[in-house]
Amino acid sequence: MFENIKAIKLSGAIFNTITTLNFFANNKKVALLFGRNGTCKSAIAKAFRKLAGEEIPNIIDAAFIDNSDTAINLDEESKRHIFVFDEDYVDKNVKLQRDHLETIVMLGPAADLAEQISAARANLEEARIIYERQVGVVKEYIGETNIKSPAYHINLIPDALRGDENWEGRNYRHI
Repeated sequence: MFENIKAIKLSGAIFNTITTLNFFANNKKVALLFGRNGTCKSAIAKAFRKLAGEEIPNIIDAAFIDNSDTAINLDEESKRHIFVFDEDYVDKNVKLQRDHLETIVMLGPAADLAEQISAARANLEEARIIYERQVGVVKEYIGETNIKSPAYHINLIPDALRGDENWEGRNYRHI
């Protein structure tokens, strides 16, 4: 199917009328666009994205055409073979992590790791705050001389049990 593609027709964005771009006239199936800002590169990339099946609101129409200027309808499998490496692609898939003098470039799914690491650091800081609060609560109940401490009350138990009228004294009378 791609072998029959001669050009792309598009309208929308900056293209007010239907415009034909003969990117594939030489039977090459790769197009590389470069140019200054404002030369319609993004609009053309969006037209390719629309042909790949994305919803692009400001591109009204986009179609591949063959040598007889007939629109070529792509099936879903063919649409998956259209790749657009534009600013949107870079924003979604390439992240730069600057740390001192070294810069780390992460591509594809690895780019999401920077965001996950940032979120994990925020969660860790929140957990540290909760932990410190709990350490403060636990400290209230530590120490043999602290009336809130279980150890304080455990130390009082033997004294409370000793004596003739208490458990210890009654226990020895029956022996």
